[in-house]
Amino acid sequence: MEHLPVTDRQADLVRRAPEEIEQIRKHALSVFDRLRNLLSGQFVQDTWGLSLVSTSHGPLAEISTPFGLVRMDLVPFVNDSGVQGRYVVEKRGVSETGEVFWRRIWSLRLNTDGQVFQGDEISGSIHARLRFTGEDIDITRIALSILYMAGKEM
Repeated sequence: MEHLPVTDRQADLVRRAPEEIEQIRKHALSVFDRLRNLLSGQFVQDTWGLSLVSTSHGPLAEISTPFGLVRMDLVPFVNDSGVQGRYVVEKRGVSETGEVFWRRIWSLRLNTDGQVFQGDEISGSIHARLRFTGEDIDITRIALSILYMAGKEM
């Protein structure tokens, strides 16, 4: 891999990195809280088999699924759009020798404005914070996506 010099534009993208990473972490905590609220419901636990087993207050989360344990954690990064965060979803596996490993199965991408994208999508975002009271359809879609990806044959 060739390592090219960093341009002035690229350097400008990281000038406020700590502040922007903190903004993204706050957005990830909002997503975590919305997910925690959904997964605490008896219907979701009984019907979908999803429940939060994490004792943290986010953004790190462990979720029990009928397909096995998954975990989510926030990983900050920078690209040509600026500082962002990837909420990486990994599934727990066990090797033939009995060693535990984690395999990436999906991700959410968050920007400093609080937009949340599924995977590397560039359109169709939701906002990190719930904007209206009532049923949280956006986080329901994310939870069902996690469930599907946890069970998807790789």
